[in-house]
Amino acid sequence: AIVMPWIAHVDAALAAFLPGEATGLGIAQVLLGTTNPGALDQSIPMSRPDQSFPCPYDEGIMAGFPHYEDKKAEK
Repeated sequence: AIVMPWIAHVDAALAAFLPGEATGLGIAQVLLGTTNPGALDQSIPMSRPDQSFPCPYDEGIMAGFPHYEDKKAEK
């Protein structure tokens, strides 16, 4: 999780993760106030105690499609 202890001291925060080729225009529009970024596609906790912790990862190499390779298709 991203922890931003300074968030209470600013008016806004903008995060641009893995931007594509059209992201520059989008960021400029948000910063200039010509568009509203809308809803976040991810949650950012306000403080460390607010964050959730992921479930333990114990699948090893059997995560994703390898998990289903030995399964029979239901009819």
